[in-house]
Amino acid sequence: MFEVVLRNAMDEQLCAWNAKQPDTNGGGFHSPDWLMDPAPLLIRLTRNGQDIRKARDHAAASARSWQPSRAGVVRDRLTDVLHVLRAIDTVPEQWAAGQQRVTTVLKARPRCAERTSRAG
Repeated sequence: MFEVVLRNAMDEQLCAWNAKQPDTNGGGFHSPDWLMDPAPLLIRLTRNGQDIRKARDHAAASARSWQPSRAGVVRDRLTDVLHVLRAIDTVPEQWAAGQQRVTTVLKARPRCAERTSRAG
């Protein structure tokens, strides 16, 4: 759980930092999406962008291999995590519930039943 909280905190800070970096290619600033539009310093710090490309490829492969049947497992895991946090203190539980994107992602994914009914 600590790793997830740490990753989310780092992502939030990297998004804010990246959005403030000047874009030398087209003027303006880089996008907050530091993975898709990394500032030059991030590219240098990630072995000349190799780590970012690897993470992007891994995310794309995960999206391709998505199994709708796993949605219930993911939803249950989120519920478990929120219950544990609530048992510790309501403040981190409320923060995690507000920061999580699991619900949005699960709603955006097509369901097997919808695909079956459309095909029939």
